Amino acid sequence: MNSFYISSIVALALNLVLGFSVYLMNPRRRANRYFLIASLAIATWLSCFALVPLAQSGESLIRLMRFSGVATAFLPVVFDLIRHSIVHEKENRQALLRSLIPWCFSVPAITAICLHPVFVRSVDMTRQGMPMPVYGPSQVLYALISVATVFLFSWRFIRDFRAATGIKRTELGFNVLAAAAFAVMSLTLAQVIPALTGNHHIQQFLPLCAVLYDGVLGYGIVTRRIMSVSDVLRRATAYLLITAYLVILYLVVYWPAAIVARDMGVATDLVPHLMAALAIAFSIAPAHGRMQRVANQLFISSQFMDTQKSIREAQSIMTSIGTMDDLLVRFGAFICEASGTDRAIVLLRQGNYY
Repeated sequence: MNSFYISSIVALALNLVLGFSVYLMNPRRRANRYFLIASLAIATWLSCFALVPLAQSGESLIRLMRFSGVATAFLPVVFDLIRHSIVHEKENRQALLRSLIPWCFSVPAITAICLHPVFVRSVDMTRQGMPMPVYGPSQVLYALISVATVFLFSWRFIRDFRAATGIKRTELGFNVLAAAAFAVMSLTLAQVIPALTGNHHIQQFLPLCAVLYDGVLGYGIVTRRIMSVSDVLRRATAYLLITAYLVILYLVVYWPAAIVARDMGVATDLVPHLMAALAIAFSIAPAHGRMQRVANQLFISSQFMDTQKSIREAQSIMTSIGTMDDLLVRFGAFICEASGTDRAIVLLRQGNYY
């Protein structure tokens, strides 16, 4: 088993872990459910690569390559479902189904092309044991339809991204950036470079497309609180850290105590276990606070705020002498620094409007 198959399995595992984690942390949210569906679609695509070593004949390899092409037909659909659920979170299912009408043409077309015998004619085995597909003339039509789906998805994204604001805009941006990176990289590695240079060995890097997709979204989750799972991840990280700390502390106390007790001729392990348990009991309270702060610092966008200090500084600003505009500018800058946000707006009421 070479590096291509190992990377396919690793990418498959990471993709499923991220997909189910996002879903289980907020299963009621529609965007999280569609994210799981997208992860399963990518997992299906990766499975076609991971199953190549199990293929018993050239015909089996050809079928796997055709199925991988079919799997890519559904990826723009699930990416668009995520986009729609973020922008129109409260719309009914009828509106969602209407948004899928354009995909009713692309998915059957790509599926028919991939399953046709002309799409993949044969398989060429390289020196490294990598099966390289020998495409037929229908590959050009497949590439054109795939590019058209990317343009359609990009147009919908630009339209919605301009109208979105706040966390919805950030969440939409990360999801579409991940989807666009996946689409561009996969098309480049699978179609563009082989067609222009004749080098099909570049296709062994296709699993990296899924890693890039998960990496972009993972970064958005931990730094910008997208997909409504940041708080859960932060708490889980804190509990994981404190568990690791307590286990290490227990072992550090128990092992030396057990060695000393053995040298003194004590036949029971009661004393070493008791000493380790006492060490944990006295350290668990301060350790919890420290690990919580460490977990907060790991999430870049999360900033610990000293409430009393912040109130004193805010009071000092608001009671200082200066014009209203100067005070508001200083207060807004203080709020941004204290909360770790990029922007703060103060609205003043004038009559019936702000």
